[in-house]
Amino acid sequence: MGSSLNPGHIKEADDVYFECSVNANPKGHRLMWYKGVHEIIHNASSGIILSDQSLVLQSVNRTAAGDYSCLASNSEGSATSNPVSLQVRYAPICKLAEDGEVYGALKQETVLLHCAVDSNPAPSSFSWTFNSSGEQSQISAGSYTKSGFTSTLRYTPVTDMDFGTISCTASNTVGRQESPCVYKVVAAGKPMPLENCTVTNQSAMGLQVDCLEGFDGGLPQVFYMEVLELPSLLIKANISSNTTPVFEARDLDGRSSYALKIYAANAKGRGDEITIYTVALRSPDKFTGPITSLPLSPMLASLMALTGLLCAAVCGVITALYRRHVSRRHDLDKHPPSANALYMQRSMDSFSKPESLNTYTATPKLDYCSQYELKIDGEVEETDPDIIPCHYDKKCSNYCKLPLPDSEAEALRLYCDPSLPPSMSSQSISVVNRGVTARSADIASARFRPEVVTTSRRVKESCI
Repeated sequence: MGSSLNPGHIKEADDVYFECSVNANPKGHRLMWYKGVHEIIHNASSGIILSDQSLVLQSVNRTAAGDYSCLASNSEGSATSNPVSLQVRYAPICKLAEDGEVYGALKQETVLLHCAVDSNPAPSSFSWTFNSSGEQSQISAGSYTKSGFTSTLRYTPVTDMDFGTISCTASNTVGRQESPCVYKVVAAGKPMPLENCTVTNQSAMGLQVDCLEGFDGGLPQVFYMEVLELPSLLIKANISSNTTPVFEARDLDGRSSYALKIYAANAKGRGDEITIYTVALRSPDKFTGPITSLPLSPMLASLMALTGLLCAAVCGVITALYRRHVSRRHDLDKHPPSANALYMQRSMDSFSKPESLNTYTATPKLDYCSQYELKIDGEVEETDPDIIPCHYDKKCSNYCKLPLPDSEAEALRLYCDPSLPPSMSSQSISVVNRGVTARSADIASARFRPEVVTTSRRVKESCI
């Protein structure tokens, strides 16, 4: 160490330098510095400077304290110097990094507060102060003791005003502690809930839960975890921990889900619990037997039954309508209505006729222009397709001579015979021809009409 330095008065923020004197033949060609067993490397930005046979440490702190040595070597060998101890003096600081440690106490209950500091040299004195509602007061020296780097205070709150903040300050030959050690004395109560509880390891055989402890209420606390199986809520495990809130549950069924209730308790009672849930871990099922049907809920079964009934009702209605339609088609094919019946229903109802008088209905023809085809001498070219030929002068000679069934002979005789009885001519004898209805009197008078002569020698009527 430099000759101008006093090893017993080096404190933080001072500059320190070391010199290494080497005698060698031949001259040494290499020089290294060590702190303990670790080689020191040149680093000007960190305040470590190596120059020829010297070592410079700028603005040292308490971490620079230790034993320093140098090593010189040449072609003949190497040698190490004797170690030099560097002591850096500094004022006391709190040894525990935690600030504001909380203690819970009941009235008339004595609590022990331990103030531990780190300093060089050792602290020479301690002082304790109490702060409540902004008022600071010194605690008498008879309430605490000193032992090396630690001072212990015995504190007993008597009233509500005795709960507050207590500070501890140490001093040594370097100076007084800048930041005091702080303690909070509060009224004891139930512990606070645990924080940040998570399932860190879950397997088919068990699980592990890690939590952070909260305020213990000023009294020693114990941590508990209850494992409840879902949905039955049966307790499968009850685990406790006296030190840290870390729980490990074993021999659990991985195919079940669980609810984990975690809480802390002390002499004042049980704190608020928190609940976390786990998800079942089950391997894929292997079906070796017949597959069973899935259970249906009552509501789903009711909806399916109602849908089936509606579908059956709709199918029944459609089937009934179809059968009715087929039955009607079958009746029409078996008993088709005559064309005269379709046209004479309303016309026949408008005329009165005796019950004994038969209605003459001509045999229908397939085309739509006429029910009868009257042939005359020679075919005349048809110039108007909407006119039906009618030759009155050849009616009896040609058409009346056609063979007809017995049911139509009487009606045809009424038309061809000029000597009709007077009573018969006044009756409502209707001849229906394509929907045209006429009485027998009209038929008789039509025989004596003047012949209508056209260019085609044919009298025709329009189609109905």
